[in-house]
Amino acid sequence: MAWTSDQPLLGKSTPEATRAAAAGESDAKARTDQSCEAAFYVGEYELLRQNENAAKALFQEAVNICSHTFVEYSDAIAELGA
Repeated sequence: MAWTSDQPLLGKSTPEATRAAAAGESDAKARTDQSCEAAFYVGEYELLRQNENAAKALFQEAVNICSHTFVEYSDAIAELGA
C-alpha cells in the first residue's frame, strides 16, 4: 500500500508515524511536500478530536511550508480563519 498523508484520518496510521514517514523522505522536495501534507491532515485529525491548539499549530506549519499551489495550503489558511 502506498503511503498517503491521510492515513490517520482513515485509521490506518498514527499521526506520529505519518509525520515521521514524511520527514524520512530522502528527496528534499518530496520531504517538504509530504511534510506539508502530513501537517495539514494531522491537523484535521487533531481538529476532529477537538484538540484545537494542536490543530492550529499544524495548520500554521502547513501554511509555512506548503507550496502556494497545494490545496493543503489554501485549506490550512481557511482552517486558521475559521
